[in-house]
Amino acid sequence: MAIDKTEIRTTSDSSSFGIVFDIDGVLMRDGVIIPNATQALKLLEDKETNEPKIPYIFMTNNGGFTEEEKAKKISKVLQYNIQGDKVMVAHTPVKPLAEKYKDYDVLLISKTHETSKKLADWYGFKNYKSFQQYIEERPFLCPSKYSTFWTQGESSEYVIKETNKQLPIKAIILLEEPNDWGECIQVVSDILQSKDGLLRKDYINRSEVQSIDFHICNPDFSYAGEFLLPRYTMGALLECIKLLFKTQTGNDLIYTLYGKPYPLTYQYGKQIMSNQISKLADSADYTLKHIYAIGDNPHSDIKGANNLEHEGWISILVKTGCFKGDTNHPEIPAKYVVDNVYDAVKLILKLEGQ
Repeated sequence: MAIDKTEIRTTSDSSSFGIVFDIDGVLMRDGVIIPNATQALKLLEDKETNEPKIPYIFMTNNGGFTEEEKAKKISKVLQYNIQGDKVMVAHTPVKPLAEKYKDYDVLLISKTHETSKKLADWYGFKNYKSFQQYIEERPFLCPSKYSTFWTQGESSEYVIKETNKQLPIKAIILLEEPNDWGECIQVVSDILQSKDGLLRKDYINRSEVQSIDFHICNPDFSYAGEFLLPRYTMGALLECIKLLFKTQTGNDLIYTLYGKPYPLTYQYGKQIMSNQISKLADSADYTLKHIYAIGDNPHSDIKGANNLEHEGWISILVKTGCFKGDTNHPEIPAKYVVDNVYDAVKLILKLEGQ
């Protein structure tokens, strides 16, 4: 087990702690289990009951599925039962927005209408519209794709397919990367220049300042695909929207980010672990003094934990994923560096005197 030069000191008291596991690159890689990952989780079990004795969660920047669905995928790979309430995906922290926007419409953007509907129902959104529904009602927003003039040389007869009186749109939530970036950039920019998002072919209730909230889940700029160069994803899409919105309006885009390394996600994760404490066998006087974040990506997992070090977060970098260095990341160093997740859990137990 290779450990960074940071001195290891075990706590003198029975300090209470929790653990946040990244998934890809820590527990599995391309759907294949990393050796001893399941054994690492078993170290956190009570020997008599086989129930967890330490609160922990799994946190990923992926999205487009519910926490229950992700838990089932993890369980299948690890051959270990993972409950949905132990899993955080990129859009888990948007759940409170269902209450915040209950009197308005929200526009949900994902690859399909079905995904948006599934997540809206799962998180409790009562009034919402999927991006696909919005475009179907307003095809004139993207004439190069839907205009018969451009595709067939015939004049286009656009009809807004509204069935009920629509509520004003108060927020756009980008749940996952859409299939058509150009369409997304154009329509999001249009809506954010309005006061209510109720665009018609010949009318926009124009706003000089941004009055519709914009939420983005998963800020990752790129990811490792099959090609040797990284593939652009949500963070890159956001940069395009920011640039074109600024060019069009002269205003800076106002937005809220969810996912690692941003504080909202880590704070929500701490809340989830706090909710687990009452289920522990020795839950009396158990408080989260330390939270260990185990990850393979210095720019997300480690950076996020380091930013909250003053709140008791401690970063541990493993060498089974993105990070391939011998010692530590030169620009975003973790508190500790170990070979794999099993060594990380062993280290945590040692640090906590267990």
